[in-house]
Amino acid sequence: MFIASLLIFWACDRSPYEGYSITKSGLSYQIHTLGDGADLAVPGDFVLPSLVVSDTSDSVIYTNLMTAGNPLVHKIKELKNGGLNEAFMLLYEGDSASFIIEGARIDLDRLCGRSGLNGNINPVKLSVKMNEILTPTEIDSLSKMEQWLKDEEMNEQIRLNNFLKENQITQENFVDGIYYIEHEEGKGPIAAGGSHIRVHYKAFFTDGRVFDNTYEYTNALEVDLGKPDQLLEGFEIGIRLMREGGRASFVIPSQLAFGESGSTTGIVPPYATLIYEVELVDVSPI
Repeated sequence: MFIASLLIFWACDRSPYEGYSITKSGLSYQIHTLGDGADLAVPGDFVLPSLVVSDTSDSVIYTNLMTAGNPLVHKIKELKNGGLNEAFMLLYEGDSASFIIEGARIDLDRLCGRSGLNGNINPVKLSVKMNEILTPTEIDSLSKMEQWLKDEEMNEQIRLNNFLKENQITQENFVDGIYYIEHEEGKGPIAAGGSHIRVHYKAFFTDGRVFDNTYEYTNALEVDLGKPDQLLEGFEIGIRLMREGGRASFVIPSQLAFGESGSTTGIVPPYATLIYEVELVDVSPI
């Protein structure tokens, strides 16, 4: 499958969009990952993809990742017009890719379940992961539907991207895997390894829900920087960028927070980006 898939994707001309290639029908594509599926979908098959619809600036218009109980099921047709149907027919199970579809080759109103999109967003970008290809017989048994609903890693990236855009946070704020936004520069010593620190923070999810707030406690959090298992990795990265008296916000993706398992308390779910508003109260030698 690997060689066959490469031939399908690389056999066509270059697209006008940077990093993309193009099929004869005008469908621009960019392959991201190759799965281990053995067959492409054929007319009559049903496909169950994870799908994100956006404009070319990556502003999300629609995704089926957050719609529990209502996955996208698409029946493959003969038509190859550079649209959604052709995009799905280029992917094996497990493949992921981005496609740019021009003009009226996609019915956005129908796909997104909304009105007023057709003709107003052109071109359209589709980010697709092909979860499953089912024959007409197999589609009758949907007991595995839940596993197709949850591509949580992609889901987290969507939430993170939206949060960054809404709060005008750019790549200039990206430091060592987190986004660091300084609100007030401290005047005291820097928080280095081997220091004892006192810190206040307010912690919340990208949707604004607060899950921890040290200002509600009697005392600030006190830790010795550099000792293991005291702070989240992303939190310690942010703290080490601060000086005593400073205020800053950290946006910490899950891989530098509680990861794919979430917190042991269950308060923080898997694949959760966390935001901390931080005040470094005191830095002193141990």
